[in-house]
Amino acid sequence: MKNFFFCCFLFLSFFAFSQSNWDTTKYLKYKDRLIVSGYYSYRNFDYSITRNNPTVLDTMAKALHYKAAANNVIGLEFDYDKVSFAFGIKSSDANDSTKGKTSFKNFAFSFGGNKWIIEASYRNYKGFYDQNTATYDTTMKTTHNYFQIPSMQVKQAKVKFMYFTNNKKFAYKAGYSYSCRQIKSAFTWVLGGNFYYNGLTTDSSLLPIQVRKSYSIDAYLKGVKVYGASAGAGASLNLVIWKTLFANFTFVLYGEPQWRTYTRLNGPNTQLCYLSASGDARLALGFNAKNFFFMFNSYNDFVYLNTGNSLITSKFISGSVSIGYRFKVKTPGFYKK
Repeated sequence: MKNFFFCCFLFLSFFAFSQSNWDTTKYLKYKDRLIVSGYYSYRNFDYSITRNNPTVLDTMAKALHYKAAANNVIGLEFDYDKVSFAFGIKSSDANDSTKGKTSFKNFAFSFGGNKWIIEASYRNYKGFYDQNTATYDTTMKTTHNYFQIPSMQVKQAKVKFMYFTNNKKFAYKAGYSYSCRQIKSAFTWVLGGNFYYNGLTTDSSLLPIQVRKSYSIDAYLKGVKVYGASAGAGASLNLVIWKTLFANFTFVLYGEPQWRTYTRLNGPNTQLCYLSASGDARLALGFNAKNFFFMFNSYNDFVYLNTGNSLITSKFISGSVSIGYRFKVKTPGFYKK
């Protein structure tokens, strides 16, 4: 599986070298700058499970809202021309006795310019709690303990590709990797695609005992593994005031076939192919001067999995605050355009 995504990433990367000329009255590039930034971020995997068309009398068919308690990450990001690399570690032990302990890993890599961009990521979260425990467990009023599944694990590997139609006037990287600086407002349409693996597993049922009867054939669902390939379109807008105050809004919606494997405690694995939807919503706000920048970013992506009986929604949500500086450096001898 890892080799598959690595090969996809290398294949797509070759197309990112072709970057067109741009309108210098709209944005500036910093090809000779090493950009170093520190960030503090909130990151969370969020899984919700809801019944499709529950009956009025089925009061236990409440939505389940699983969250990982691993929220705070401190990290560093390095950008040079078309290449970006970031890594992070948790700032404190995410261990709340009422919510349980979450272990996690996040890796991200991006490549490209303002015409094409490719993003590769790997996420691994283990240990979730149900935020909606109080809807079916009356003891929570006294114990304050959420329903926990320590063995619940989510692994996601994804390669994302985006093309910006108005790349001569619009700089996507002005808000997300800081190798460019938008100095006048601009808008672009976005074409995109994804190759991804999304695996959800547990050593028992995903559903608490109190609600299993309400979920029919999904009562003993213990895992879902999905391979997806998507294509879609959206838009992105850069707003600039006084050449330094900056805001970006991006949204892309995808259609995709999904090859799924369902694992249940009380039966054999089921392999099916479905058409579904996924999407990305992004936001950047901040101050972006010639060398110094201060920025708030929000990344949100989601995938829908409809089993026929239940709707499972996978969301990755992150928000970060970054402070950085662009250092002027000589072009490395090994670096070739």
